[in-house]
Amino acid sequence: MTEIKGLEKNGSGLNQLLNHSIQIIDDWDKRENSREDVLLQFIKQLAENVKQNQTNLNKLIIRFVKELFEWEEISREELLSSTASLNNLFLFQSYEEINNQVDQIKKQSSEVLTGLLNNLLKSEYPDTIKSTLEKYIENRRNNRELYVKNANQMFSIIQTSQKTFFNFVTNPFKNSFLSY
Repeated sequence: MTEIKGLEKNGSGLNQLLNHSIQIIDDWDKRENSREDVLLQFIKQLAENVKQNQTNLNKLIIRFVKELFEWEEISREELLSSTASLNNLFLFQSYEEINNQVDQIKKQSSEVLTGLLNNLLKSEYPDTIKSTLEKYIENRRNNRELYVKNANQMFSIIQTSQKTFFNFVTNPFKNSFLSY
């Protein structure tokens, strides 16, 4: 519970009401802190899971690209073996020219594919989301602490005003009754 200077544990109904209000605010603050801690843990775990999934995705993509290039090599060999008989009939292009064209197609397709896959793997969204939520929660906690501080100061001012008013009202009666 937040301590306020001069706040009495027992006393008038207003003091008890103020103490109860302070306790409610402190309890609310504790509950919010624990909820935010759970949210932060969840976000950290989510970010780690996404990173792990990205690692798994990276391995999967590497395997896929390797198999794709192996498939392209097999396809190229099949193309060249199936066109070998045509090369004897039609001397339009040599094997060297066909190989160069197939290599060019392979190079262009691999550049496009690896560019797309690298963009997919470079995703920094989990870290961005995590840091954004951490900043949000920090800001929220700071604002809540400021609210609690201001509320406690207000309760302290109310209590001081109550004591001053009570003394102002009761002092003339005390003086008149005690003088006799």
